[in-house]
Amino acid sequence: MANGTIAFDTLQTSGQITGTAKSVDTDFVVSGVPKQRITFTMVGTINSSLNTTSITDEGTGIFKITMDNALSDTSFSVATSGSADEGTYYRDLYVMGDQNLATNTYEVQCNLSGSSFYDATRVECILVGELA
Repeated sequence: MANGTIAFDTLQTSGQITGTAKSVDTDFVVSGVPKQRITFTMVGTINSSLNTTSITDEGTGIFKITMDNALSDTSFSVATSGSADEGTYYRDLYVMGDQNLATNTYEVQCNLSGSSFYDATRVECILVGELA
């Protein structure tokens, strides 16, 4: 089977969608998709990932995420969430993914009640930015 390239500038529906939004510029699609994703435990186990080389334990509640492919700059966004313990609900668990930004790394910090760092049971991060 031969591999090839398909090049186009606009995606358009075949008429199945009602309303005025029936096409979208491909630049919009490429810019809006996540460039990195990871789900991990703070004991150092990566459960699933995309564009992730490794995670490094930087201390209680702090992990550095290293990406396979660098970004063009540090103007990216990271959405994070996490859970403190299996079966236990902590509403004051804070997960921040915008610490110590570099083009190929960022730091995730988890804490309880905004004060003490805490090793969360599960952390999820999704990054949107521009690849270099």
